[in-house]
Amino acid sequence: MPTKTNSNIENRHIAAAELRTITDDNGLKHIVGYAALFNTLSEPLYGFRERIKPGCFRNSLAKDVKCLWNHDRNLILGRTKSGTLMLSEDEIGLKIDCIPPDTEMVRGFMASIDRGDIDQMSFAFLTKTDDWNIENGETVRTLIEVELKDVSPATFPAYTDTSVALRSLDTWKAGQTPENEGNNAESPPGVSILKKRLELKEKNTRRHTQ
Repeated sequence: MPTKTNSNIENRHIAAAELRTITDDNGLKHIVGYAALFNTLSEPLYGFRERIKPGCFRNSLAKDVKCLWNHDRNLILGRTKSGTLMLSEDEIGLKIDCIPPDTEMVRGFMASIDRGDIDQMSFAFLTKTDDWNIENGETVRTLIEVELKDVSPATFPAYTDTSVALRSLDTWKAGQTPENEGNNAESPPGVSILKKRLELKEKNTRRHTQ
């Protein structure tokens, strides 16, 4: 069963996503690519792998999301609210189309993308719903729904982990029972605790009715 996690922001970087610049018919330069890929297992993280379910970002597409440079809030390249950042989901993943400002600094950023020095994308998010499972002996976290905070061209080389996900993993592990531990079936966090509470309640009920 899907689990609810806390509202801490996590960042994820993907090294295999397409990132490039294009020039439209009006002479405006765009940054285009994928900030996230669906149904693709991440590199091994600290004790688990992660995948993103299609539709994960659907509820975020109409919200105000920013495109930043390396997640730096002082370096805004575009924003959905102003129409300079367009986000969409397709069968591949979360697609971005950003029209950055024509400044000297940004022209340097665009040159770095054109040269291939920067070829990765990243996204920051709050987890709304995720799902933990065991697949082929590995712990896998599936992101079902997230609140997207920003997308960013990124210089980091790997799909990185945060302590937020590890806390969610610990919660899920705590809910595993002996009969389903190690299987593909999931168990809601705390299910063993709930069973014990139910047993105690039944015992108290029988005691009062005797």
